[in-house]
Amino acid sequence: MKINIKNIKVRSICATLFISLFLSCNNGIEELQNQKDSILSISNLRQNFLDIFTSFSDMFTDAFGITATTTKKEVGEQLGKLGKAVSEVKDKLKELKENEQFSLIKKDKADEEITKVINTLENIVNGVDKIKDATANADDTGGDKDAKAADTGSIKNLVEGINFIYGAAKKTEIPLEGKAVKTIEDSGAVGKLFHNNSTANTPNVENALKGAQRAVIAANGADILAAIEAVKGKSSGQAVQIQNATNAFEIAISTASGANDLGSDVNTNASAIAAGLALRAMAQSGKLAAHFWWCESKRSEFNINRVSF
Repeated sequence: MKINIKNIKVRSICATLFISLFLSCNNGIEELQNQKDSILSISNLRQNFLDIFTSFSDMFTDAFGITATTTKKEVGEQLGKLGKAVSEVKDKLKELKENEQFSLIKKDKADEEITKVINTLENIVNGVDKIKDATANADDTGGDKDAKAADTGSIKNLVEGINFIYGAAKKTEIPLEGKAVKTIEDSGAVGKLFHNNSTANTPNVENALKGAQRAVIAANGADILAAIEAVKGKSSGQAVQIQNATNAFEIAISTASGANDLGSDVNTNASAIAAGLALRAMAQSGKLAAHFWWCESKRSEFNINRVSF
């Protein structure tokens, strides 16, 4: 079942998981000695949390933000709350290992499973913290302004944080079927959103937004995460002009140059376009160029979030 992270109540999740795990620690020696049940309980705990954080990809399906009014800072704050909840669970698992009663079931496999869960949750917490830091000082919405490249350090933190979470899911053998390259028709007009406001006239914006919408519809959350994973360790940190961008990282930090379209390396790759827009929308400084009043009137049609402009 696909879980939408936006509708999850962290307290409810924690309460359910804590009850299922810790009641088993207080129901007597016979139950604690049942190694099979204990390992299953721990595995379920890991799976439940990874299901939740795998659905983290859903957030990126809407490359323009969470809701029509969500700010970049709020994105980080929401993830920060999730990170805190996961951190608390991780600490409880550590306490379980140190509990005297744990020795009753402390077979090699049980200890290995708990350690694996703790390490997985640690990676998730580290990833969320990175993302929170990357969005902490991000600007909110603006008016009719030129495009502005996203802060390189902020983008690197986002890429690193997302890959912590992506890697945690991989290590637990959860099938991740995202495609870093998903071909669509030429959507090079998206490049018009990376120029100055004078070139972002209504016809240009509409064609550009149609291209962006095409990419976002074609690329699901798993595809976007795969495109972000593809740039892990490959980013030079040097901003390029939008027509020279070759991947999601370079799209996110690209600079304006006239009214050029996206280059041939990415103009038909929905995953890279959607991932680049998602990173730019979340990161510090990142802005796209468009007449703000016009985008306001078209926001519902193109599923635009004000965070992007």
